Amino acid sequence: MIKMRNVTQQGAVKTNRYLQVVLTLFLASIFIIPLSEKSIAQEETPLIVEADELLEWDQKKGTYSATGNAVAKQAKQQIKAEELVASYDPDSESRKITLIVATGAVEYEDGTSTVKGDKLTYYIVAERYLVEGSNSFVTGPNGTMRASKSIELLSSNPEKQLLTAIGAAHYTDAEGQIVQGETIN
Repeated sequence: MIKMRNVTQQGAVKTNRYLQVVLTLFLASIFIIPLSEKSIAQEETPLIVEADELLEWDQKKGTYSATGNAVAKQAKQQIKAEELVASYDPDSESRKITLIVATGAVEYEDGTSTVKGDKLTYYIVAERYLVEGSNSFVTGPNGTMRASKSIELLSSNPEKQLLTAIGAAHYTDAEGQIVQGETIN
């Protein structure tokens, strides 16, 4: 059973399928990680957010939260984590999501790349992310990066993709060449 809570109603907890549908439809055009060439197509693709325990919308803070085996799916993109929190400017009329933070056994896939770690912070406008954790992992068409602290995507442009890995970093490119060090960028 999914519980949903609107904290603007003095902490009252309401189980309400209607709120889940409204929240899903609202997030459909603005939530999941739009990459440059994918953002136009995904704006028309509905977003599905599911969680085993709780879906919560805090209008004062400008956050949507999903807790307990949370999954957000849109087109080929998917984020899985114990908890997902999407943030927007509560003073804006559009409520466009600008930041997504996923924590606890995080997995992100977009059809070409896979990201794993303990925490994923995604800055939507900048199209950048930071994955943190002792087993941070990013793999894609250009190779595989592993690190014991963090991996940050600084540029998502496929032709000039730039990653920085910190902590026992290990990179293997598509041809099998290996680079290792405490920090790789």
